[in-house]
Amino acid sequence: MPAAPAPTGTETPVAPPILLEAASWLNQTELTRPIQVTATARSREMADALASNVKRTLAPLVLGDATRLNAVALVEADAPEGGTLTIATSK
Repeated sequence: MPAAPAPTGTETPVAPPILLEAASWLNQTELTRPIQVTATARSREMADALASNVKRTLAPLVLGDATRLNAVALVEADAPEGGTLTIATSK
């Protein structure tokens, strides 16, 4: 779920609405809690790309230190073709 280019042609990407909503919910939690972005896909490359893209897109949207975002890539042979994504805070 990579961010789309900005409509004006600038370099700043526009986040998909679902990630804007996720960031809104995350911003209502404690700003010190780590955020884990877990991507599951059929290949390591796809899982890594999905997790990294979502982490990069969320970083400027969530309050607090961007280093609290952690990307985790999981490989499952029976994952959906486009992969799955879970975004959650951890302790």
